[in-house]
Amino acid sequence: MQVTPESARLIDSILSATEKRNSSDISVVGHADTAGDEDYNLKISQRRALAVGSLLVEQGVQRDFIRTTSHGEGNPLIKTEDNVSEPRNCRVEVVVR
Repeated sequence: MQVTPESARLIDSILSATEKRNSSDISVVGHADTAGDEDYNLKISQRRALAVGSLLVEQGVQRDFIRTTSHGEGNPLIKTEDNVSEPRNCRVEVVVR
């Protein structure tokens, strides 16, 4: 899975926050829209989170500092009916503590 160019530009700010806070607790949470069935959306949201987590590791973050989880279609940014494509719901949130 590829990270969009827009999202890739955010990696630097995530890395900066990680260094500034000397963080060893980073949450990477994948999300999906309601297009497709629930099982598929859970799997794709997991793949999104793993892709971003791997990108952080490639940039020097220790893998054991990163916890990846996913919500599938269960926590949308924009509420929609079932089977609606909403790109803003297809996202990964990164929290650096």
